[in-house]
Amino acid sequence: MIQEKVYVYADLPRTGLCNMLFTWARAALYARDHGLQMIAPNWVKINRIGPWLRGERDKRYYFHQFTNEGYVEGIRKWVVLNFQRENAVVFQGMGEYFKDISGEHEFLKNELERITDSSILSKVRALPSKFIGVHIRLGDFASIGLALPMDYYLRGIRKARQIAGDDIPVLVFSDGREDELSQISGLGNVVVMKPAPALQDMLSLSKATVLVGTNNSTFSGWAAFLGQMPNIWNVDKKYPVIGLGETLYV
Repeated sequence: MIQEKVYVYADLPRTGLCNMLFTWARAALYARDHGLQMIAPNWVKINRIGPWLRGERDKRYYFHQFTNEGYVEGIRKWVVLNFQRENAVVFQGMGEYFKDISGEHEFLKNELERITDSSILSKVRALPSKFIGVHIRLGDFASIGLALPMDYYLRGIRKARQIAGDDIPVLVFSDGREDELSQISGLGNVVVMKPAPALQDMLSLSKATVLVGTNNSTFSGWAAFLGQMPNIWNVDKKYPVIGLGETLYV
């Protein structure tokens, strides 16, 4: 009897990009370890109402950000998921965040870049060779009381400059308005980056020499995980995450 082929499928949740990445990462590691092929995940989720209601800049559709190169797509994907589900090892949920994938940052970084659209990769690779990356998450975090005070980011930038030097630029990635970021943008040698696709911003932050993150943001967490650079967080909002490299608090 011929054994039917088994595939791996990441059944992505209807959440933000970096929450979805946990499901994808666990599936990718399983596929690697068992020599199996992955079915292309559904990165685009059309019925997203929350970002519109909250007035978020990023509507979380993620069009044209992934290529799914090397993954099973089209008719074969449809047949397996609809009629041969028993032939698919399905991963769901976020697991135990970075604990599940600790130590696998190099493989996952390469795999993620492999399926990233070339237009995004070219912009990431055009960044300065050294820079301090700052992720200031406002938007939805402000609406649920998780936004951090600007004083923290100022402290974080000072600490990052002690580590990396005062002469390298500070690149700020944020969903905040110009007036909300005025304290930061008014500092010397600081550039507030223009709006870009979410995957581009996260991969850009992962290239930073030092990262100043937003506590409890998996977006900041993934940048720190992939980059394994010194990463800085708010001491008042502890962020004890396994696998992020050298973690500092200010």
